[in-house]
Amino acid sequence: MEINIFISQPMSSLSKEEIILTRNHAIKRIMSFFDNKHPLYFINNLDFTEGKLPLEYLGKDIELLAKADRVYIVDSYFNRKIQGKISYGCEAEITIARMYGYPIYNMNNILINDELEMLPSSKFKKFYNIEDYETSN
Repeated sequence: MEINIFISQPMSSLSKEEIILTRNHAIKRIMSFFDNKHPLYFINNLDFTEGKLPLEYLGKDIELLAKADRVYIVDSYFNRKIQGKISYGCEAEITIARMYGYPIYNMNNILINDELEMLPSSKFKKFYNIEDYETSN
């Protein structure tokens, strides 16, 4: 039985070469977690077409995510998050995967669904002006 793998990785502000290098490293790492009993299929969600809007890329990623059996998040996503940088595409992919019950793994092959914040509550409250709403009602 083939296992379909979706890799979520930051791409903004990176060159095509950096993105491909990160992807290839992730694929090698993920392959090391499995024996040869299960063929792996890595969903190709890399699209370098110029002139598309960010939501067009994300829409295609979500369509491809639907075919996944597992989602892996590359280390650079966590490194960026620690630095306070947000990869909106990764955030959306991870949130959707989590909402729909897809197993999400880090690059150490550890299931991390329960450890992920879907949206930090402070940002959620600020974004939706929850404080204003709570005080007015």
